[in-house]
Amino acid sequence: MRKITLKELWENYVPDIVYFDVDTDTSGKADQQRPLEESLLEEILSNDVEIQYAIMSELVEQAAAHRHNPKAVCSVASNIFLDGQTEKADYEKKLRGIFKVVSYLYDASKNEVVGWTVLHANPQAVSQMRKLQRNGKLDWSTTHFLPLDGETPYTEAGAYIIECKGKADADLLRQMQESAFYCSIKKTILNQKAAFFMINGFSLEELEEDPYIQTLFVLGHKVYIQVYTVDETLSVVVASETRLRRFDF
Repeated sequence: MRKITLKELWENYVPDIVYFDVDTDTSGKADQQRPLEESLLEEILSNDVEIQYAIMSELVEQAAAHRHNPKAVCSVASNIFLDGQTEKADYEKKLRGIFKVVSYLYDASKNEVVGWTVLHANPQAVSQMRKLQRNGKLDWSTTHFLPLDGETPYTEAGAYIIECKGKADADLLRQMQESAFYCSIKKTILNQKAAFFMINGFSLEELEEDPYIQTLFVLGHKVYIQVYTVDETLSVVVASETRLRRFDF
C-alpha cells in the first residue's frame, strides 16, 4: 500500500471522471408516489443489490454521524445507472417508492437520461432493510462491506494505492465475477470512468488484504482508497485497466 495525497489521486491516477447534470426538479413527483406494499418492498430490497447498498450506505453514515452528534441529520447520495435491461419507467417508480429524493442523471452531450441519484430512504424501506439484515437476507456485498456495527475512525486525510497480493481465491473470484455488485461496478465504470463504493469497519491494512478486494485486481482493475479527515467510513475507487464494453455485463 502506498500513501499519496487526495490531489495526487485525482490528478495522476484516477481517469477523468464523467460528470452528469442532476435534474433536481422533483416537485410533486414524490407526493404522487404511493408507498409500496410491504410484500413488494421486501421483494425489491431482497433482490436489488444497488438499492440495498444505497440504503445501507446511508444507515452507516448516519450511525457514524450520531456517534459524534446524536441529533445530526445526514444522508448519502448514490448513483444508479441504467443498463440495457432496465425498463426506465418501472424502475423509476420503484425508486420513488423507496427514496424521498430521486433525481435524474442527465447526459447533456447525448440529450438523454442515463440514471438516477437517490437519497433519504423512507422509514418503511429502512425498517424493511433492518428486518432483512436481522434475517440474514442481504446480499453478501452489503453484509461484508457495510456492517452497521463497524467503527474504525480515520483522523488523517489522504489517499492510498492498494496493491495486488497475488492470485485470488478461485471461488471468491467466481462469486465476485458473477455478482450483481460487480455488475454495478462495471456499469458505473462504463458510464463515468470509475466506480465508487463505501466501506465500513475495515482498517486500511485489513482492506488491502481483503480477499474480495483482491479479486478486483485479477478482474483487471486498479483500486484506490479515499480518506477524509474524521471520517469513519472509507470510499473505495475502482478503475479499469481495460476498456469495458456494454455487452461485458
